[in-house]
Amino acid sequence: MHRHFPDSGPFLVDARAIVFVGALFAAVAITHLDKFVEGAQGVQRAHDGGDILVTALADCAAPWRDRTHVWSPTVARGWPALYGTFPSQYIGCVAAAYLPLPMVWPVLQVLIASTIAVGTFLFFRLTLNYSHAAAFAGALFQL
Repeated sequence: MHRHFPDSGPFLVDARAIVFVGALFAAVAITHLDKFVEGAQGVQRAHDGGDILVTALADCAAPWRDRTHVWSPTVARGWPALYGTFPSQYIGCVAAAYLPLPMVWPVLQVLIASTIAVGTFLFFRLTLNYSHAAAFAGALFQL
């Protein structure tokens, strides 16, 4: 049975919550805006991946770019036979197949940070019954 909040009507997440979630996505994207603008020339941050990460993501994207690439279903539950730490099903590998390489890591950072911020907002809002503003502030401080 769903709990109903007095100010949200029959839905667990109302329109104000959706606006706050959109604002969290925007805050995370603005935080990483320099990476999207400057690309590989941008300043390295503490949580940025190095060249080895970008190279690994480019390598594991090969099966997505070229369907005739080496693929052995008998090795590692069907993951590509020639690759290391990242399976080709990893979202970074899929992104590396379709995005320019300097954009892959910032996109992953925005997706991960946005997911964490939205989860924090929803936890504060729906589980702890905080107001929209307090849940939003908590999610921003968590970032």
